[in-house]
Amino acid sequence: MKTRNQFSGARAGVLAVALGALLAGCGGGGSSNDGAAGGPSTPGGGGGGVEPTELPALAGLEGDADNQDLLYFTQPEGADPGLYALDPAAPETSILVDDRVLLDENAFSLSYDRSFLPIHEATLNDDGSLSDFRVDRVLYFDNRSLLDTNGFHTAATDVANPQPDPVSSEDLILLTNAIIQYALDDADNTSVLYELSDQGWYQFLLSDDENTDPLQLAERFTPVAPVLDPDLGRGAGYLVIDSDDDNRIKRVGMDLELEPGQVTIEGVAPAATARVLPLGGPLNDGAQYLVISGEDSPGIGGLFLYRPEQGDVGTLEQVVNGEGDPLLFNESLFPPPTPALPAPQHLTRSADVLFFAMQGNVLGFGDFDLVRLEGAEWRRVATESSLGEFVIASGDRVAVHSEDQVLSFALDGSDRRVIDSDDSMFGQDISTPVLGARNGWIFYNRDTGIGGADRFAVAKRLDGSDQVVIADASWVGASSTGTAPSATQLDAMEVSEVFMLRNGTELAAVNAAMPAAGAVRLGQLPDSADQVRMYGLAPGPHRLLQAVSSGAPETLDVLYVNTRQEDSLRVISEQSSGDADQRPVKGF
Repeated sequence: MKTRNQFSGARAGVLAVALGALLAGCGGGGSSNDGAAGGPSTPGGGGGGVEPTELPALAGLEGDADNQDLLYFTQPEGADPGLYALDPAAPETSILVDDRVLLDENAFSLSYDRSFLPIHEATLNDDGSLSDFRVDRVLYFDNRSLLDTNGFHTAATDVANPQPDPVSSEDLILLTNAIIQYALDDADNTSVLYELSDQGWYQFLLSDDENTDPLQLAERFTPVAPVLDPDLGRGAGYLVIDSDDDNRIKRVGMDLELEPGQVTIEGVAPAATARVLPLGGPLNDGAQYLVISGEDSPGIGGLFLYRPEQGDVGTLEQVVNGEGDPLLFNESLFPPPTPALPAPQHLTRSADVLFFAMQGNVLGFGDFDLVRLEGAEWRRVATESSLGEFVIASGDRVAVHSEDQVLSFALDGSDRRVIDSDDSMFGQDISTPVLGARNGWIFYNRDTGIGGADRFAVAKRLDGSDQVVIADASWVGASSTGTAPSATQLDAMEVSEVFMLRNGTELAAVNAAMPAAGAVRLGQLPDSADQVRMYGLAPGPHRLLQAVSSGAPETLDVLYVNTRQEDSLRVISEQSSGDADQRPVKGF
């Protein structure tokens, strides 16, 4: 067996999990050689010799998720700072939900997205697909200051007059790490496993009240990965490292009790495990890719496929290529020694096929490999130069940003195409805030000319057959239809509307399925605002955005829009603020 020197992971890193998918850190890796694909090239456009597209003006867009629930945001200034909700049926009035939320930004505060967490539900269909994905409630800390906390609370999105609802008897929240496993079928069963500084790991359910003490995980166990029940779309337990048994990998249930048996590789329990890091989310059957390292080489990790249904607690199989070579991840740049995993934007999935980019060095420059995973086999699809901002799958192809080009491959790794390039003197810079896709369309921004003076918002089909190029515009975010091919593929959530900033001041949106059909003008940004930020992919048509007026310091406003109605933009924050907590909660 080639196992002992091919383990990797993090005993205790910052863990943030959605649907059991652990969001790992960024970095590169190394691998053995495999064949690279080749194919035809096609020129790009928009600043590269293609005439920009003139979009018809539309009165509104259709085909969204029809979400009518409350939208949440925070404002730190004004008469009543705190957590607010907006009812889309009455957007002229905001609802103060909790004025006890102190938006304290001192050096001891938790980050915003760890303080206000959207909790999701969805409909799980008979064919395994997911629809009606939505935020059921917001989980938040009463006070972000680590020196003065009053526990966890939730606020619902489906009531006209929401009230804070305490969760768990815990009121001391010196959090180090947390793992959240959403229960899509019933948010009451969503679990939060969290580590208190120097006190160990605890768990509560969202159905707990202020009189319910959290469960405690035995001190000998360190959780390293969640286990998902794909049929219910909820957690089925956790993989843990047992310090009392030579750091072997074991499994506990949702009751945090040890399940009998050990996780094995070819019938043998691996010993002296140092790191275990999930790569991507669970597959359709609940299996997961894990990067595992041993104590003798904790910074170098090998890739394994964990199958929870084979054996009492599950088995591991080493992932190898056609020649039997393992896939190894190099050590990350920063201590402690930990394998460097691809950043989330450099990993994508179509059904149970994963693609990700691995860089040859930990400094993040030079050539990179595009790697394909299916089952327990990996293959190097191509070696390209200068990894860019995204790897995105849609339909039967996958797109990769490389240097100043966008490349496209078939899902089997063949048929390499250059679908966007620029051979002019100054080249082009490509970026995107939209990592979703729709009907084979992806969306990115292209800056060309001297110093990137010319900006274009580009919609491109992955096969290179069609494109929309909008001059003096940039995409700023997107909404979702609330559908996905399976409960384990939230990273493949279908995009419904894509938002853009035109002429630096006007907000508009297009239908992601038909971007050439036209744009709805949503309105002008307030006063001197010149940027827009969106926080997460969320169901439309009602969305919240943050308007930014550049300066020193910058000033911020919270905006509401309805993509079904032109000129629907409304400023909902009471006053402009330089405080970064003047923003929508992620997921709205």
